[in-house]
Amino acid sequence: MEEIKTKKMVKKKSGNGFLVLLNGLILLFVVGLFFKTPVSKAAVTTDKIDHQEFKSAAIRLKSKGFTLESADLFHRYYQTLFNPSEKIKILSQLVDLYAFEHPKETLKVLSLLESLDPEEKSSQYKKMTYDILKLMAKDKDAELYLKSATSMSKNIGTKGSKNLVVASIKGEEVYYSELENFAKDFPQKVENKDLISQLLVKKLLQKESEPLLQDPDFKSFASKSLSDLRVSFFMNKEMSKFEVSEFDLKNYYQANLFKYVYPKSYKLSHLLIKEETSVSQFLSSPPKSLQEFESAVEQFSIDLNKNTQGKIEAWIQKDFIPLTGKVTGLMEFLENQKLSSLSSPLKSSKGTHFFWIHNKREAQDLKYESAKEMVKRAYKQEHQQNFQQEYFTKLFKKYEVVLHEDRL
Repeated sequence: MEEIKTKKMVKKKSGNGFLVLLNGLILLFVVGLFFKTPVSKAAVTTDKIDHQEFKSAAIRLKSKGFTLESADLFHRYYQTLFNPSEKIKILSQLVDLYAFEHPKETLKVLSLLESLDPEEKSSQYKKMTYDILKLMAKDKDAELYLKSATSMSKNIGTKGSKNLVVASIKGEEVYYSELENFAKDFPQKVENKDLISQLLVKKLLQKESEPLLQDPDFKSFASKSLSDLRVSFFMNKEMSKFEVSEFDLKNYYQANLFKYVYPKSYKLSHLLIKEETSVSQFLSSPPKSLQEFESAVEQFSIDLNKNTQGKIEAWIQKDFIPLTGKVTGLMEFLENQKLSSLSSPLKSSKGTHFFWIHNKREAQDLKYESAKEMVKRAYKQEHQQNFQQEYFTKLFKKYEVVLHEDRL
């Protein structure tokens, strides 16, 4: 019996020894692999640099209109981030990129945004998710999503609060903040009760016209309109960079001083009659409109301004009429006449004068500092064409434009 026990114990010890030996060999193998694969510091540094460059490269591609390529880089950069606020910024960039043109991708990004920013106060993520589901003709999913989104507990807020719900359309809530933004489109203040009606009509028309988003003709029209709008917006932005030196502005002010400093003056049409019999004939049926006055100029006037139907382009600022000469007491006489009607007669050594006064301006004495903004606008307007030409020349050079005139 003792002999049998001894044999069993020897077998048991032998089995345990084998297991220990096997574990040891495995451990040595793992350690060997570890030492065989050294970590390259250069590689780690390079990865960090690449990650930082993802974002700037993505932004450059986005500015040039490479949507999917830019999105791919934003996704790669997103994978390297740990800061939630930075992640939200990158996801927001992706939403702008994908928008309604790539609805499936946009939905994925919006889902991530909602999970990262559940307290998002303006509910823009939820609204866009709903709109995209509707766009994809998933009406049931959209309505279910809307119910689940609006059933969450909300802070109702007080009157005037941005988060206050002021209306709803089939469960989709309209917030006070939307009403405030809508009010900015109106030059004058409009009462909120009138404003909300117009905002709701706009939203209803947007919903009613949603099928157009799938219409090929509308897509083509929208694409062209958006392209034109982008170019127009860009050009306005570029033209705003057109800077003018103080020296040039002061020179322009002095050269055009008559626009900023002048006495009381009038714009008018003139009729001069020499013979008294003609004056009586004219007054027997006086003109009641500018057109009738111009016809009378053709018939009765002896003045050289007859060639322009009596109209004088220059502002009358003193007792002098171009192509006629000095008319004593003219400015004092005009002061007491009405605009846009036939004047009373004014006698001078030249004959009897009649006027049709188009406009009147009071005296002005604008010094340079007061007129500076007016001067700058006028200068830019006159020199904008030259600025644009220089700008376009640089563009042609930048993009290496080759023009084959012989093929035109």
